[in-house]
Amino acid sequence: MKKNRLNNGNNESCQQHIKGKIVVVSILHCGQEKTYLEGAKINIYRLNGVCPIFVKSCLTDKSGKVIFNNLPEGCYRIIEIVNKNYFQKPKYIKWNEVCISSENTEGSIMIVNKLKQGSKNKFK
Repeated sequence: MKKNRLNNGNNESCQQHIKGKIVVVSILHCGQEKTYLEGAKINIYRLNGVCPIFVKSCLTDKSGKVIFNNLPEGCYRIIEIVNKNYFQKPKYIKWNEVCISSENTEGSIMIVNKLKQGSKNKFK
């Protein structure tokens, strides 16, 4: 029996165990000032058809950063949880979804936050 050169007679070469990461940075944009947001709650969801599946929640560090490591292949959505009394809806740059695959094992998302009108004094 001849072995197939592509898979050496087994299925191991067909199965890849992709592990990726998504780096998220959250900033507060006030006019010309940009400040990293420490303690912002960032949720990650795995996209699964119509209903995303919650994976994990983390708080940003002093540099406004959260890193989600060891993500298996798939598509993910990042959502920042904000206090709507003080903040406008966050803007995600480029977008809040990243697909991890053998061609793309890393993604990054910047979240830009702005204070609502009149909430600056209350927030600080």
